[in-house]
Amino acid sequence: MGRSLHLILSSLPPVMSFLGRGVSVGIFSRDDESCYQWLAGYLSTIRHVQSIYSVYVSEKSLVSFREDARRCSFAILYHTKKRGRINITDVTDSLYDEELKYLSSTKGKENVMVVIDDLEDEGDNRHRIRILQNQPSLQRLTSEVICFTLEDKKILTRNYPAPETEAKLRRIEKMIEEQAWRRKRPQKLIGWLILIVLGSIALWKLQNMLAPKE
Repeated sequence: MGRSLHLILSSLPPVMSFLGRGVSVGIFSRDDESCYQWLAGYLSTIRHVQSIYSVYVSEKSLVSFREDARRCSFAILYHTKKRGRINITDVTDSLYDEELKYLSSTKGKENVMVVIDDLEDEGDNRHRIRILQNQPSLQRLTSEVICFTLEDKKILTRNYPAPETEAKLRRIEKMIEEQAWRRKRPQKLIGWLILIVLGSIALWKLQNMLAPKE
C-alpha cells in the first residue's frame, strides 16, 4: 500500500506541470534567423512563452513545413522588406499562400499573426492599410498584422522604446497571453479534476495505513 501511495504522490508534479504549461511559438519565414533575432529575443521575455521554434519555409517541402507547424501552438509569419517586396499572399510571386492557409486552418485564425519588418519610415497606418488592401487574405487568415519600420528597429536597441514601438510589442504579448488563457481553461479543468481524484485516493490509502489493525 505504501508503494501505491508513493506512485500517486509521484504523479502530482507532472499534473502541476500540465496546469502551468505555456505557449509554444513558431516563427515561420523564408528569411535567415538573424533577421528576426530581435523578435525571438523579445518573445523569450514574455512569461507565457514556453518555447520558441524557428522554421525556415522552403519552396520544396510543404510536408516538412507541416511537421514543423505541429510543434507550436501559436504561429508568427515573419517577412522583411529587405527581400525587396511585401509579397506575402494574394499578389504575383507571393511567398506564403499555402503556408498561411495551412497555419490558419490548423491553428485557428486567432493563433496566427504576421510581422512585417524593415519598412520605410512613413506613417504606420499607411503601411498597414496599403498591405491589407492589396493582400486581403492577411486579414481573413490571421488575427493581426504588425509592421515594424527601420526606425522601430533602431529604437528597440534602447532601454526605453518609444511609445509607438512599445505598443506594437505589447500587441504581440497580448495575443500570446490570450492564447495562453484559451489553452489553460480546459487544461485547468482537467488538471484539477485529476488532482482531486488523486488526492482522494491518496487520502483514502493514508487513512487505511494509519487505521489501527484489528
